[in-house]
Amino acid sequence: MTVTAARVATPPAILVADDDDAVRQSVADTLRLEGYAVTEADDGDTALGLLGTRRFDALVLDNRLSEQHGTTELAAMENPPPTVLMSAHDVDSSGRKDLAVRGIAYLHKPVDPEHLLDAVATAVGRGRRSAPETPAPRSETAPA
Repeated sequence: MTVTAARVATPPAILVADDDDAVRQSVADTLRLEGYAVTEADDGDTALGLLGTRRFDALVLDNRLSEQHGTTELAAMENPPPTVLMSAHDVDSSGRKDLAVRGIAYLHKPVDPEHLLDAVATAVGRGRRSAPETPAPRSETAPA
């Protein structure tokens, strides 16, 4: 008898960086309920420090983090993870295009939980969890 060890999938690691405690906690809770491993940072320096010492599959970043723009924080990072940028301020269409070209998702605050989950799932390269697919019925051939 051969015994194989079951491979346990590690949940994607997400860093949530926002200086607004309520927003950060809400985003982190939403992601945890979806099964992500979430680390929180309340300022840009903490986020940069964490990104320098740990690997994250995605970053959810406030665009106005501790008086700095999230895009400034991103520019300071060496090889940042896929990013979802949140802002209470509007970004014009050329700004949105620039973000999209750089592979950065943009969400307007207050963030809709479904949009957040879709953006993070895209960032980490996995589909959202949904009901299991029902297998197609097998066609049977009657014996001749």
